[in-house]
Amino acid sequence: MAITQIQAFGSSSTFVDGVLTINFNDLETVTGLDDANLASPSQQIATLLRYWQLKSEWTADATAGIAPGLTQSKQVVTLRGTTSVTQISRPITINCYENDNQAVFDPDNII
Repeated sequence: MAITQIQAFGSSSTFVDGVLTINFNDLETVTGLDDANLASPSQQIATLLRYWQLKSEWTADATAGIAPGLTQSKQVVTLRGTTSVTQISRPITINCYENDNQAVFDPDNII
């Protein structure tokens, strides 16, 4: 069976009239987010990616539609824009499974 909204976005998520509401407080403990009320948009996106990365049971489910990738790597980045800083880039792979083999990614084709 395909993943449910609750599995994908947390136990308090709702979807009404095309509006998805995600309660990031539900995801704090699981993902390591310190304070959902203070999370920047980048931190919110990273929280969802981390949450989905932890869903290893989706990898075994052929109908899940999305699943975490098998590997994660680190890479030191020293230049962003015109500013030289030391940061770590942590690529997180989320695989999306489509019914169709289109050249362009289309969310409508996700299983």
